[in-house]
Amino acid sequence: MKKVCGAGVLLALLLLSGGCRTGEAEPEDKSAPPAGGEPTYVLTRDAAQARETALKYGNSMIQALKDNDYEAFVQHLAPLVRDRVTPEHFADYRRRLEEKMGKMVKAEFLTELSQGVFTNYLWKVTFDKSVKRVNGELETQQVEWLYHLIVGYSDGKYVVMNFGF
Repeated sequence: MKKVCGAGVLLALLLLSGGCRTGEAEPEDKSAPPAGGEPTYVLTRDAAQARETALKYGNSMIQALKDNDYEAFVQHLAPLVRDRVTPEHFADYRRRLEEKMGKMVKAEFLTELSQGVFTNYLWKVTFDKSVKRVNGELETQQVEWLYHLIVGYSDGKYVVMNFGF
């Protein structure tokens, strides 16, 4: 989980280092990359489109975790985030999720929270977890965790800037 928090640190760095964008000069077309080729990150663009995209990407990433599908999981990540989520990191993340939370059984989108310059999209994810009772017998309990996702607009498309439980 500590590695996933790195995505949060990345987002904070993006916000603290020059506002909501990085790059050289402000281009005429806000969706085009600046002359230097560095990506431009804008955290808000069109609220309805951002929400629709966040729901699609979030559901896809949750399903990819459930299916152990690395390529589907990283497909919509911002390049700076994708570089940090290696296949080994993904496998370790899944292993730790299963150890701590159990087997993922379902996910339900709950709401979105506006937090100033970005919006946090939240899902309730339900897991079946086997726990040992006092008498030594195994019992399956359902546990629920919140999954969050933040999308931003970069180089003409929405990308996932941050995610995690």
